[in-house]
Amino acid sequence: MKVSKWAWRWQAVDYGLILPLLALLPYALAQRLAKLRGAWHARLGRDWAELSVGLRYIADRTAKAAQVLWPQVAANDVVRLRYETVSREEWQGQRLSAHKLSGLNTDLSALQNMLTHTSPDRGLVVLTAHFDSFIVGMVGLGLCGRQTSVTTSNVYEHAQVHPAVKAFFDRKYRGAEHFLKGGLFMHVETSLRALYKRLRHHHTVVVVADVPATEQGNGTWLPFLKQERKVANGGFRMAQETNSLVCAILCMTQDNGSVSWVCSDVFDPLVETDVEPKLFAFFEHHILAHPGKWWAAHLLQDFPTRSAA
Repeated sequence: MKVSKWAWRWQAVDYGLILPLLALLPYALAQRLAKLRGAWHARLGRDWAELSVGLRYIADRTAKAAQVLWPQVAANDVVRLRYETVSREEWQGQRLSAHKLSGLNTDLSALQNMLTHTSPDRGLVVLTAHFDSFIVGMVGLGLCGRQTSVTTSNVYEHAQVHPAVKAFFDRKYRGAEHFLKGGLFMHVETSLRALYKRLRHHHTVVVVADVPATEQGNGTWLPFLKQERKVANGGFRMAQETNSLVCAILCMTQDNGSVSWVCSDVFDPLVETDVEPKLFAFFEHHILAHPGKWWAAHLLQDFPTRSAA
C-alpha cells in the first residue's frame, strides 16, 4: 500500500518536535509515551524506511516473519511490538543526543564480565543485532571504559529520506559518541580502512551482523532462525584479518525501564572452530525468546536459504 505525501511530511513534526519533546520529559512518562507513539506507527505504517520509499511494507513482512519465528503469538501483536520497540530505541537515541543518561537504570555486570575475557593487546569485534535497545547497547561498552567505534550505513542520507530523519540520525550518533571514550560512528561504505586501523590499535568495533548476504556476494551459510541461511560475514572477517577477538551482545530494556545486557563467550577466530555458528545461535536464542524485539524481522525473507543437507 502506498503512503501519502502528507505522511512523509509529518516526519518533520515527529522527528523534529515530538521526539525532542519526549527526551525532555521524566523517564518513566516518556517511556510510556514512546510506546504509544510506536503503537500509532504500527497502526499507520510509519517507519521512516517505508515512508522514504513511499510504500507500506514492514508490517506485512514482519507478520509473515512472525508466522515462521513465533507461531504461538498473534502476528498483529508481533507487528505492534516491533514498532513499539523501534519507537523506544529512537527515543533513547534522542536522549543520548542531549548527553542524557539520567533515569536510565543500567546493569553493566554482564558486559563487565565479558570484557574480563578480552585482551589489552588485541582488538575486539562485537557483533550485535537490530534488537531492542540497539543504541544503548553500544554505549554500554563505552560506559565500561572501552574506546568503541560502531559501523553504520549511510542509507539514511539517501535523497528520499526526510531531512528531519537525517538530522535525527546525526544527532543520535554524535550524542552517543560522547559516551564512547573517543570512538565514532563510522559509515562502513566509506570508513572500512579506518575501522580496520582501530582494531589493529586494539580498540573495540561494533558490527551490526543480522543482515542478509546476497546470493552472489560474500557471506556464510549458517543455521539461523529455523533455516540454513546466508548471512553477511563482514564483522567476522574483520576479526580474522586484524587478529582480533570476537563476541556478540544484545541489550534489553525491561518494562520498568531498567536496561541490561546479554553476552556470548569471547572467541579467538584464528584458533577456535565453529565460532560463527555459535554467535548466530546466540542471536537466534534471544530473538526467538523475545517476539517483537528483533525489529529487523522484515528482512527475514531477504536471506538466501537452502536445505540443511
